[in-house]
Amino acid sequence: MSQGQNKHKAIFSSLRIDKSSWQQIAHRQSVYHLLILFLIILGINLGFWQLERADEKALMLEEIRQGQQNPLPWQDFLTREQGTLSKTAQQEFGHFVIMGQYHPQRSFLLDNRTHQGHVGYHLLTPFEILPVKTTSAKNQDTPKDSPASSANVQTADRWLLINRGWIPAPRLRSDLPIFDTPKGLVQLQVQLKHLPPTMNLPETPILKWPLRIQQISLIQVADQLPTTLYPYEFRLIDANQPGVQIAKPTQPALQPEQHIGYAVQWFALAATFFALWFWRSRHFFFRQREEQ
Repeated sequence: MSQGQNKHKAIFSSLRIDKSSWQQIAHRQSVYHLLILFLIILGINLGFWQLERADEKALMLEEIRQGQQNPLPWQDFLTREQGTLSKTAQQEFGHFVIMGQYHPQRSFLLDNRTHQGHVGYHLLTPFEILPVKTTSAKNQDTPKDSPASSANVQTADRWLLINRGWIPAPRLRSDLPIFDTPKGLVQLQVQLKHLPPTMNLPETPILKWPLRIQQISLIQVADQLPTTLYPYEFRLIDANQPGVQIAKPTQPALQPEQHIGYAVQWFALAATFFALWFWRSRHFFFRQREEQ
């Protein structure tokens, strides 16, 4: 083989290597650009999602504030439960004014609850609602002294589970906290909270009251009571309520300001990826021009 043919063969071989290397570089660049584009879009979308969550939490806090200032009568709750509206219409954080009496002899201690770094319980006490008087068209003209007038009284066949707030735990685990409960009729303002149907009861059949529990299951709690319970937890809203310990009304887990902070972080992350992509692309572009 002549010297010229060997020279041409070497040139063609180098061209094939350069072409293969270029394809690998182009493939890596494509993957890099797609990955950066995905991360930028993800950061922007998560930022806007956090801003939407901030708006939702702000609206929720406003509803809570309005509920505290303008609580609904108990009759509104009963109207929804009795089928005039769907049961799902019971709004989370709804506020109601109720009247009735505590049954402290069957109280529950929701375990592992903290307040300002101290260990304690949430005190849950069954509450019997004062029967609500309702007027129907059939009984509007019935004299009050007649036996039929008793039909205007709606029997309170279900009780409420009132969360009276946080109570400190004694030093010894074997001891149970001591608390006072007002006797007779009391008027309360409560906040409604939906509950999952789970609770862990002690395995021992010997129950010591108040009963220490880990989670709330209204079905199992009602087994210890002479009646059923409404499927919600009702929390005392402030320190002015009769029988309250340290009130623990429900609040959103995150405040609007926290969601806005997370949104800023996501937007900053997207901007960082964009700046990285711009710098890398600009550097690659100028290097290619120098090689040409």
